[in-house]
Amino acid sequence: MAQTDWAGAAAGRFDAQALEAYIQQYQQQEQIPGISVCVTGPQGVLFEKGFGKRNDKGDPMTADTIQGIGSMSKSITAACIALLVSQGKMSFDDPIVRYYPGFRIPGTPENSILIRHLLNHTTGLPPIPVLEWSVYSNTVPDPWEEEDYRRFLGSGKVQSPVRRVEDIVDYIGQGQYEPLGQPGEYMSYSNECLAVLCGVIDQVAGMSFEEFSTKYLFEPLGMDHTVHTVEDMRRFPRYTSLYTLEGDTMRCSDNWMEAPPYRGCGFIKSTPGDMCKYYGMLANGGQYQGRQVMPACCVEWMVGKPFAETEKMEYCFALEKQVYGGQTLCFHGGAVKGVSAHGGFIKDQGFAVTVLTNRGGVQATPIWGAAMNLLLGQPVERSTLFARPCGQPTPQPSLWCGAFYDNEEGDGSPDSLYVVENQGGQLLLRHGGQTAPLRWCGANLFWMEPDRPLVDGKPVEFYIRQGKPWAVRIGVRMYQVCTRP
Repeated sequence: MAQTDWAGAAAGRFDAQALEAYIQQYQQQEQIPGISVCVTGPQGVLFEKGFGKRNDKGDPMTADTIQGIGSMSKSITAACIALLVSQGKMSFDDPIVRYYPGFRIPGTPENSILIRHLLNHTTGLPPIPVLEWSVYSNTVPDPWEEEDYRRFLGSGKVQSPVRRVEDIVDYIGQGQYEPLGQPGEYMSYSNECLAVLCGVIDQVAGMSFEEFSTKYLFEPLGMDHTVHTVEDMRRFPRYTSLYTLEGDTMRCSDNWMEAPPYRGCGFIKSTPGDMCKYYGMLANGGQYQGRQVMPACCVEWMVGKPFAETEKMEYCFALEKQVYGGQTLCFHGGAVKGVSAHGGFIKDQGFAVTVLTNRGGVQATPIWGAAMNLLLGQPVERSTLFARPCGQPTPQPSLWCGAFYDNEEGDGSPDSLYVVENQGGQLLLRHGGQTAPLRWCGANLFWMEPDRPLVDGKPVEFYIRQGKPWAVRIGVRMYQVCTRP
């Protein structure tokens, strides 16, 4: 079917009432104060609406209320790098030491870590704790957070307040971690990679990342409700407060999370409509309303042929990609304090979907998936994630058991993630005070089962060496088996 024929059919079967009913059901189940959603296609807006409230005064969440987008920001950083490459100012194959001479991953040749490795998180870096250090050192805590902040900052865990990219580079060079492998060998999500690239943009563009992204993306796309700072956000009449569920109490805050060198990783503020302009441009080969905002080669570099198109998720340049429902979906989520978000597009078909919420610790992905399902002719509640339990018992369940090191929290504990077997032979994943069953999907892939309806689980993939697991990937992060006493 030609693109225009398929697009027309997709727009024709999109059921806005079904999406609205799903959102309302999900919002009630997950206790989300405010949600805003936008769905666009080649012919314009198919759905744009706010649900619930944006603050404790009861002001309604509207479609043009500015909210945090979390790690959806990373794609914008990657797009800026692609634009600079298209302008001939840098290359994806530049070694990162050209821009940060002190960048070192112990055991890795210094010239072998390239810009492209940072863009798709394949440097070999495991999860590390420096983002948390930066957040605790630079964020104003709410009254109910003050004791936790005092305890953490006084614990001796924080080696640096991490206010500059150079602080990140210094920590990476110290090697207080075990690398996953050589550059390009393994993918493990790293906020630090995109933070360093944001600093590269500052150096190469001749202006700051904020100025460059505004000049070359936000302004040409008419993203006039998209900003980089809390101060700029508060110049608008409608912006959200932040909500967190603490036990049975829903906390409302206006203290936004801050981590200065991570500005291009998770701290852009926007609306679903603005983000659909950006995603819609990527979905149409860099064009928006008849104008070529980005060269088509930039979109190809970010999510094109260099990356496999299969039912299993492939991480590209700060966007995930997978084949689902006969089309190629490109997407990314976002989660920081008071923010849970998800956005993306149908590659080459011109459709975009963005979901923003003002509560942290929940999933925006199911609403995004529901909208995509309605466009693709799939059941509205079907999960878009690739892992599917095969219905058979796990072979040799004891093989997969072990303790895995999670250094991202920076708590010094080598045993913070466990895979265990219960008396019935069921594998369980224990992490962060929660326990979830693992259902076998075949080979070394499992599905971490959610604890309530509508919510997505997570794919869990084991890596085997000499007959034993040496690492496990949960979602997009890899954790290595504990070797410390």
